[in-house]
Amino acid sequence: MQFDARQEKQLLKKYTLEKDASKRHFVCIELQDFYYMYRSISEDYVDRCIHFCLEDIEHLHELDAAYANNRLTSMFIGRIPAFSRLAIIYEKRREFVLAEDICDMAITYYTEHGKAELAESFFKRYCRLQDMKNK
Repeated sequence: MQFDARQEKQLLKKYTLEKDASKRHFVCIELQDFYYMYRSISEDYVDRCIHFCLEDIEHLHELDAAYANNRLTSMFIGRIPAFSRLAIIYEKRREFVLAEDICDMAITYYTEHGKAELAESFFKRYCRLQDMKNK
């Protein structure tokens, strides 16, 4: 597999130019997926994936506001792939404390958004990480 620099440039431009928080969130997911696809080529692409996952999580409050304005509901209640992706990356790197921190963020976010089943899945992952860390 060869890195597609042209697609990267297009996605980064699309992300930079997008002002709507909801659309920007989905472009950010595209970037996360794009860099994750190239993770076996270079650790740099994993780091870029991490960057856009963290960026997405940092701006979730803007997504909630945009969703409320556009859809006349209180909050965005979809699944946030960045939580799962970061937890997996950190777990594979054996960075258990960082993975646990992401799980905590996901549990809080999903609980506040009425998504108990998603919060529960991150609680289970958190417990598994605790076991792995203590071995």
